[in-house]
Amino acid sequence: RYHPIFANKLSIPRHLHLTLHNHRHEKDVYMIFLLLYIIAFILYCNLQAIENNNNNDEKVNNINVTLNEY
Repeated sequence: RYHPIFANKLSIPRHLHLTLHNHRHEKDVYMIFLLLYIIAFILYCNLQAIENNNNNDEKVNNINVTLNEY
């Protein structure tokens, strides 16, 4: 018969065990895509922030030009 240590593992039907195993891999893939999405979102936010800074610099320059005219 089977060794007692393996009894718990073998009590799970093979089909169910494989299904659980496959779902675990699907979850890993899902997590990887989620991470990629988060990274892309962070990069997008950083780009938006850089654009905003550039716009602010332009505004500051415009103010300086206006002050120089006075």
